[in-house]
Amino acid sequence: MKRSLFSLCCLFLIAGTVLAQDTSVQVYDGTTIKVGDIIQAGHKPSIYQYNTIKVMEGNYLRDFKEDIAFSKLEVIEIKDAGRSYTSSVKESTLKVHEQSSGKELFININDAIEKGEVIAKPAQRLYPDAKFLSDDSLLAIALRVNKLPITDQQILFLISLKDKDLYKKCKANEFEYNSVKAEYTKQLEDMMNDFDFTSNMTFQRKAI
Repeated sequence: MKRSLFSLCCLFLIAGTVLAQDTSVQVYDGTTIKVGDIIQAGHKPSIYQYNTIKVMEGNYLRDFKEDIAFSKLEVIEIKDAGRSYTSSVKESTLKVHEQSSGKELFININDAIEKGEVIAKPAQRLYPDAKFLSDDSLLAIALRVNKLPITDQQILFLISLKDKDLYKKCKANEFEYNSVKAEYTKQLEDMMNDFDFTSNMTFQRKAI
């Protein structure tokens, strides 16, 4: 009899633990987040720490101090936070795996989304197959389309994109610039001549 009661109690405890964990949660803006989903970290609101993203240190949850803006966070567990976000929305705590560092973090998801510390629905590219254009390619295209001559200013700009240290040396020393001028002029000419304007490829500039 005692063994049966003990087994029954264990079953209730296990069931309670399972029920406390959810496989999905609907946040206040209507977005549904599921275990296994990838969300993104937002900007750190101050130079010190995030306010809604926590890390376990010992037995305590502490504000996470590293800047992980736009890092991918895999949702590995969802739990009821035991409080309400609004009268109709319960707050949930997400345990996530920060993919770049491998750290496990804890997030009160509604608070985090409201404060911009988490992006639940990362922006989708309008043209997923678009090829990104680098700044040096944009320079070459602009010169070719507008039929502009290559000047020292444009060569220096190309150098600044390719090699910051060399750019500083060229700005400070004319002889340094003249020693690499022909090399970078040829690079720019080749990019202008080799760009294919006849393809149906869609191009997109990287966000600043």
